[in-house]
Amino acid sequence: MRVPVAGAFDSGAERIVAVSDEEIAEAMLLYFCATHNVVEGAGAAPLAALMQEKDLMAGRRVALIASGGNVDTGWFRQVLEGATPVPA
Repeated sequence: MRVPVAGAFDSGAERIVAVSDEEIAEAMLLYFCATHNVVEGAGAAPLAALMQEKDLMAGRRVALIASGGNVDTGWFRQVLEGATPVPA
């Protein structure tokens, strides 16, 4: 599990949502299937959080920034196959 920088909690954010590696992999796959864009894990984390809170956010306008396509080919292949890559 990755741990956020302590200062992130003092940023004025309304809330911080923790997402799992599985949720991030699912969001990466959704980005690719829906938009044909490759998004690295960090860039897919906001979508993973939105997917986690879909009931809370239903009916609201939401904007996400999809950034970063710096993902290893083998890693992304596993995501496309529906797996959750495990760091070596």
